[in-house]
Amino acid sequence: FIAMRRPQTSRAGGRAAFSLMELLLVVVIMGIAAGIAAPALMRSISGNRLRTAGRALVTSARYARSMSILHQVPVAIRFDLDRGGIEVASPDPATDGLSRVMDGVRLHSVQIEDQDAGEEGVVEILFSRNGTCRPFKVELIDDAGNTMTISVDALASVKARTFSGN
Repeated sequence: FIAMRRPQTSRAGGRAAFSLMELLLVVVIMGIAAGIAAPALMRSISGNRLRTAGRALVTSARYARSMSILHQVPVAIRFDLDRGGIEVASPDPATDGLSRVMDGVRLHSVQIEDQDAGEEGVVEILFSRNGTCRPFKVELIDDAGNTMTISVDALASVKARTFSGN
């Protein structure tokens, strides 16, 4: 025997369903949860932009060092502080260049060892044929005021520190 079940009915004789009040309650609870989670999500996105920009900067420095050693030519990394761009360039046409523009993050300053920090214009760091450069520090700032300082030594070893602006 296969027993056939009849659909459940409510007291009034209709089919079982959610009432409008129950649906509204669920929508209100979901709205409250979304309102609580939204600020944390925005902070996470903001911090992610800073970390991404930091990784792009580190990758560019390591790329410049690698290309200078591989092709045995000087390779420059240029920081355009006015437009927030990083460019890796070489006089050798066989060496591929690299260019990045940072969204939501700006290059605040670049300080080359034994020089004052540059806060505008273009600052250039040259990697020699043996892959060394003058040590430098770059400070990045995101839209939320968080900062990241990236220190690069003569052999392109990197140390990064992040500070919260809030």
